[in-house]
Amino acid sequence: SVCLHVCRHDILSLCLSACLCDCLLVRPSISLSVRLSVCLFAPLFAYHQDADECALGSHSCVESTTRCNNTVDGYFCSCKIGHEPIKDASYQCSACRQGFYSIGGRSRCERKPTFTSGTSTTLTAAVGQEVSLRCGVTGYGIGEVTWLAGENTVIAASKERLITTTGNSSHKFSTLSFTPATASSTKFTCRVVTRWQTLRQLYTLTVSTVDQQAGSNTGVIAGAVGGSILLIVILVVVLIVVRVRDNTKGRELVSRIISIVSVKKDETM
Repeated sequence: SVCLHVCRHDILSLCLSACLCDCLLVRPSISLSVRLSVCLFAPLFAYHQDADECALGSHSCVESTTRCNNTVDGYFCSCKIGHEPIKDASYQCSACRQGFYSIGGRSRCERKPTFTSGTSTTLTAAVGQEVSLRCGVTGYGIGEVTWLAGENTVIAASKERLITTTGNSSHKFSTLSFTPATASSTKFTCRVVTRWQTLRQLYTLTVSTVDQQAGSNTGVIAGAVGGSILLIVILVVVLIVVRVRDNTKGRELVSRIISIVSVKKDETM
């Protein structure tokens, strides 16, 4: 029979199938008393095929939010990605609320990492002026922070470039400091690896020479001075008219012009 063939040629299969009793009976090296005793308990050692409750659909996991995981003589439910277990409910999970995330399983929902607000991403500087790019991120599952120049060039800390990163897996703050030697327009990227995704924040730095900045400032000042002179001329004309006619409307007009001049003066300070 098949059992006898297994016993004679495959000793490792002993006690792993329903052939146990037959195997023992044909093994002359085992005493007859032992063979007969063990055969009495053969049904207890018979091979048992585990039922896959997940494949058969005979489980209690909620398919829309959980996964069924088969085990020996049973199964267990785990949450799908973006869900967390419901307290005191073994087979149910609920979706994370907005701004939170979960890797699934039995993990709880945690706040998604995001960049902190209030960080300037468009900067200007002069050649020889120290520049500091700041990158802050808060949330959970925050990993490595790196800086890139252009698209893919990773910036390494050196004497010319200082990179300082502080914090932990729930909040980090990184600063890239350097002094540009030439005029240019460069894009930088703060890249943050998190448990769920990789975040990127872009920066644009425009570096100009001192002469270019001086010319720009001169134009601004000239425009402000020209506007002030025009207002003064209008004020003088009104004063002449008021002095000639000395009426109430003229005085009200002078007061308005004086207030306008004051505001313009404050804006150019």
